[in-house]
Amino acid sequence: MYQQSLEGIKPNYWLFLEITVVVMALISCLSRIPIIGFVLSGPLTCGIYYVTLRQLRGENVDFGLIFKGFEVFVAAMIAGLIISIPYLLNQILESNLFQH
Repeated sequence: MYQQSLEGIKPNYWLFLEITVVVMALISCLSRIPIIGFVLSGPLTCGIYYVTLRQLRGENVDFGLIFKGFEVFVAAMIAGLIISIPYLLNQILESNLFQH
């Protein structure tokens, strides 16, 4: 599975590395702002998936495509929030467990 994934992005490896680093840095910075991080992480993550899917289909990809997730903002935001639920629950449980 790993080899297939690597072969899929190999033609644009450096572009994918750049996209991943930039999006993760954006999400990390935005997560410091309450609510904003959760709202914007979904569209940014969808942008990474969009670029990856285009690459695997053999279509042209470029850095600007990471912002395509904002074209489906509400759906991407909801998906991001759903994906964040386990993280949020973990944070709540850890904060309650270690307060005593």
